[in-house]
Amino acid sequence: MLRRGPLAEAATGTFALKVAYAGLSFLAAVILARLLGTREYGAYAFGMAWVALLGTVAILGMDRLLVREIAVLEPRSAWSTMRGLLRRANQLVALVSVGIAGVAAALGAAFLEPPFRTPFLVAMLLVPILSLSLLRQAAMQGLHRVVRGLLPESLVRPGLLVLLVGIAAVASSDLDAADAIALTLVAATVSFCVGVALLRTYLPREVKDAQAEYRSRAWIKSAVALTALSGVTIVDTQSGTVMLGLLAGAEETGIYAAAARLAEIVSFVLLAVNAPLAPHVARLHAEGRTGELQRTVTRAAQAILLFTTPLVVILLVFGEQLLQLFGSGFTGGEGALAILAVGQLLNAVMGSVGILLIMTGHERDVLASVGCATVLGVGLSAALIPSLGAEGAAIGRVASLVTWNVALTVLTYRRLRIHATAAGALLGRS
Repeated sequence: MLRRGPLAEAATGTFALKVAYAGLSFLAAVILARLLGTREYGAYAFGMAWVALLGTVAILGMDRLLVREIAVLEPRSAWSTMRGLLRRANQLVALVSVGIAGVAAALGAAFLEPPFRTPFLVAMLLVPILSLSLLRQAAMQGLHRVVRGLLPESLVRPGLLVLLVGIAAVASSDLDAADAIALTLVAATVSFCVGVALLRTYLPREVKDAQAEYRSRAWIKSAVALTALSGVTIVDTQSGTVMLGLLAGAEETGIYAAAARLAEIVSFVLLAVNAPLAPHVARLHAEGRTGELQRTVTRAAQAILLFTTPLVVILLVFGEQLLQLFGSGFTGGEGALAILAVGQLLNAVMGSVGILLIMTGHERDVLASVGCATVLGVGLSAALIPSLGAEGAAIGRVASLVTWNVALTVLTYRRLRIHATAAGALLGRS
C-alpha cells in the first residue's frame, strides 16, 4: 500500500477527482443515452471516439514529454529551458491540431453518411481545445500540482456538461447527436479557460521572467516516438467504437460505447495513481534512487490491485442492471462489459509499466510493444465484429491490452531491474 506522504496524498486527491469525474460523466452519458436512443448515441460516441483519436495524435506526445522534462527541470532550476519547452509545445500542438481537425472535417463531409456526418463535423471543433487542455494538464502534473491540474477536466467540464444536458432535456425533446456534441464543446471551452488561469497561477515566477531557451532537436526526437505511441495507444483504445461504426452500424456502436463507459470506471484507480507517480518516477530515476523507486512502484501496484478488484466484481455481478441505466436497448452489452471488466483487472495486475518506461526514456520499447499488440487487437476485432458485434470488439480490445502489458512487464525488468507488479517486493528478494 502507498504510505502517507506527498505521493499518497496526491493519489488520494486524484482518485477523488476521478470518482467525481466518473460520476458526473456517467450521469451525462445516461441522460444522453436516454434522450438520444441507441442510434443517435452511437453517432455521438462515434464522433467523440474520433476526437479522442485525432486529439491524441495532434498533441504530438508533448503531454508525456512535458511531465517528464518539467519534473526533472524544476529541481535543477532550469527556468529558461522550461519556458522554452512550454512555449514550443503549445505552438506545435496548436498548429497541428487545427490542421488535423480541418483535414478530417473535409474528409468527413465528403465520405460520411447520416447519422454520422453532422456530429462528426461538430466534433472536429473539439480537437484543438482538448489537445491544448491535455498539454496544460501535463504541465501542472510535471510541476507536482496534479490535483489542481485535473480540476478543470474532472469537475468543471463534466459538471457543466451535466448541467447543459439537463437544461437541454427540459427545454427540448428532440435532441440529436450533433446537439450533444455542441454542448460538450461549450463545456470543454469553459474548462480550458479555467485550466489556463490555474496554470498561470501556479507556474513559478522564475519561469515567467526567464528568457526562453529552446532544445528543439532533442525535444522533437523524443516527441517523435511519443507521438507515435500516443497514436497507437488511442487506436488501441478507440478502435472498437470506430470499427463497430464502420462494420456494424450505429446501434451496435452505442451498445459497446455504454459497456466501455462502465468498464472505464475500473481504470480510474490506475489513472489516479499514475498521475502523481509519473513525475515522481522521472525524478527518482534521474537521481539514481533505484531502491526507493522499486519500493514506490510496489506500493503503488498493491494499492491499484486492492481498489480495482471490488469494482470489477461489481461490474460482473450487476452488469445488466447498470446497463439498464442507459436504457432498455443497451442491455445487450452485458457480455462486452464482462470481457472489458476482466481486461481492466488484468491491466491493473501488471501495475504502472507504461509510465515506468516512458518516464525513464524507454518510450520506443513501449511503442513497439503497444504497436504490435494493437495490430493483433484490431485484426481480432475486424474478424469477430461481423459475427459477435460488441463482444467481438471487446475481445479484440482485451487481447491487445493483455499482450502489451505482459510485454512491458518483461521489458521493465530488463531495462530498469524493477518489478512493476504488486508482487514486486517478493520478486525483488527472490
